[in-house]
Amino acid sequence: MDGITQGNIGPSEANPTISHTGLEPEAWWQVDLGAVSEMDTLKIFNRTDCCQTRLGNFYFFSSLTPIPATATLSDLRLDPNVQELFYEGTVDSLLVLPIDFIGQFVRIQLSSTENTPLHFKEVEILETSAIESPDPCEVTIDQSF
Repeated sequence: MDGITQGNIGPSEANPTISHTGLEPEAWWQVDLGAVSEMDTLKIFNRTDCCQTRLGNFYFFSSLTPIPATATLSDLRLDPNVQELFYEGTVDSLLVLPIDFIGQFVRIQLSSTENTPLHFKEVEILETSAIESPDPCEVTIDQSF
């Protein structure tokens, strides 16, 4: 993500950056944090110019191992090695959730089986400490479309 948390992507913004999936059931976004971390806070900045209801009723998943792109919501919920948190409701402009997860791979996934897009402006995962020193590498972002 780009560090810009303002959620307006209207015509006045020259280079809008927003994570946005296509219309699909159980849409998701995931990222490799680059190292195993003790996560203590999840911040999600929603789009504020419209469509805020698209970010609601979602799961936050964390895993020590990569989350396959083919893993369904049911797969992740049944996996004993995946931590989960469900957020019920709609995110206005900012959601701050305390979490107590350990992992390197995280996914945000809608629970809706309707063809709905997932979108948000920015995600921040605050950690208490990195457990393993990462090798120099870029963070990998996987998105479903």
